[in-house]
Amino acid sequence: ALRLRVGTARGFRGPTFKELGWNFLNAGAGYTVEGNTALVPESSWQLFAGATWAVRPDLVLEADIYRNALRDMIDLALVGSTEAGLLRYTPRNLARARTQGVELTARYTGTPVRHAASYERLDATDLPTRRPLSQRAPHAARLRASGDLWANAAEIVRLAEAARSGKAVRSELSGSTITITSLGKLGGIVSTPVINHPEVA
Repeated sequence: ALRLRVGTARGFRGPTFKELGWNFLNAGAGYTVEGNTALVPESSWQLFAGATWAVRPDLVLEADIYRNALRDMIDLALVGSTEAGLLRYTPRNLARARTQGVELTARYTGTPVRHAASYERLDATDLPTRRPLSQRAPHAARLRASGDLWANAAEIVRLAEAARSGKAVRSELSGSTITITSLGKLGGIVSTPVINHPEVA
């Protein structure tokens, strides 16, 4: 099944107490962060579109594109150095800025442990100067694995008992990616582990 989505959003954000009143010194790292009481709230318009494709019940692919137009964007910037030679950072308002990008995601739920992988390409620009915004990576990739640990542990115990008693069926012993071989119970230091197809050594 293929689902499409499109939308727009309006956003506002006021400066935080930290941004207004920061007075942070990290002499060891060579910098200081100072607040800016002259900050004004930022505002933005967002346009976005995306698609979700359920390739199979256990495999979902997603693609999203977005564009944000910001006014008075609050951005932490390097503004100089102190008399002691420390770098000075302070938040400031950028008159106009733009962030836009694409995000691709794949989710697989065909195993007790659910897997997700995503990639994002970001273009973040201060429009008057045409310079990239600081502290924003143009490329980002994420991998995530999650699941019910208690359920997974119970399933491992069940499979181990089935294997020991000779009651495990072929479908329960196939489709894995790794096999852990422990020599502790054998009391040896050399062994030839069994590699289950399609695993590799």
